[in-house]
Amino acid sequence: MKETGKGINFINVYSPQIVVDKRVLWSDLQRVINRDHDFWIVGGDYNCVRDRSKRRNSKFNASVSSEFNDFIDKVGLHEYSLKGRKFTFVSGNKCSSIDRILVSGDVINNWPDAEYRALARDKSDHNPLVLKVEVRNYGAKPFRFYNSWLLRSDLENIVVKTVNEFRGSGAPDIVLTNKFKRIRQEIVKWRKNKSIKEAEEEANLKQELIELDAMVEDRDLTDTE
Repeated sequence: MKETGKGINFINVYSPQIVVDKRVLWSDLQRVINRDHDFWIVGGDYNCVRDRSKRRNSKFNASVSSEFNDFIDKVGLHEYSLKGRKFTFVSGNKCSSIDRILVSGDVINNWPDAEYRALARDKSDHNPLVLKVEVRNYGAKPFRFYNSWLLRSDLENIVVKTVNEFRGSGAPDIVLTNKFKRIRQEIVKWRKNKSIKEAEEEANLKQELIELDAMVEDRDLTDTE
């Protein structure tokens, strides 16, 4: 890390299901993390929860949970308060919080106000987890053109209309450059209008999924749902 010169380490975890294999993993992680005092961020699918409240319609193993918590204490890891969702994994009517991001104490001390959030599941049965220590704006996005747009007849009409209506003067290369610029402006305008309509449709569909996802945390869904 700049200024401090301290190392920051990331570990991606996918814990095994078998209890004995979990113990081996906890031991391996403890040995790796305790070897120095760098920053540590350890996230992924731990395949176990920290307490009974983190499972619904799913089997809870108290001893596995206890060993998991002991491992976390021994290596000095911590977890920010998760926002956005109660559970991070949903399969049918089974809900649990088996996914999490654990960090070392130095991370908590340096970024006490970091945002730790579970996003909507979309196509996966796991919720993506995001840990943001600060917000950055990298400026305007570059102009991109996707081949799929060529399949839309209204885009062709926009381009033809723009070319026919364009009037330029001066050196040929300047005229051509300005013509391309005008076409680009009209495509951006066309895409923006399209995006607004598509975003509204997508938002409505996603909201329905999010509402169903929230319902399953408190009750079983019906066949229709």
